[in-house]
Amino acid sequence: MPKQLYQIISPDGFDIFMDKEYLREEIEPSFNQWKERFKAQGYYSSVGRKIPLNALRGFCNVNQSNSLRYNSAEILASEDLYTLQDTFCSSGIPFQYELTEGEYQWAEFIKGKYSISDFVLENTDDNKVLTFWNVDDLKEAIEGDGMDNKAVMLDDATALQKLFFWLS
Repeated sequence: MPKQLYQIISPDGFDIFMDKEYLREEIEPSFNQWKERFKAQGYYSSVGRKIPLNALRGFCNVNQSNSLRYNSAEILASEDLYTLQDTFCSSGIPFQYELTEGEYQWAEFIKGKYSISDFVLENTDDNKVLTFWNVDDLKEAIEGDGMDNKAVMLDDATALQKLFFWLS
């Protein structure tokens, strides 16, 4: 079952880290990391007010996102990916995928040689979570390598290759 993602919204109405979404268990650590930015001045400066850091959490909102996060087992267990294909390709709702160590090593190994590996690495965070933002960027990366619906040098049995096949 994919995991629900959330956004953390600052008192000014912006994502605390631009275009970042979190699992429920990542909310507080991410908020605390963001709050550290203001430690030296001792407060958060919002429009027309100074919010003490010990009260800052109460001025922020956590919103449920439309996005979900999947892992390899969930993708491979699915007979088809029609629902994900529809929400991403037709509705443009981004989603996240937790790369396996092997998939990440594949992208690192062919880095700079193929468009698809550059796409994967540019859209992967430090926790090896790949965010699919735009179906056209994915298609462009795969087609840039002269392939149709598949990534070069990636095992067909991987969840990542299954995602590429269904989404491009």
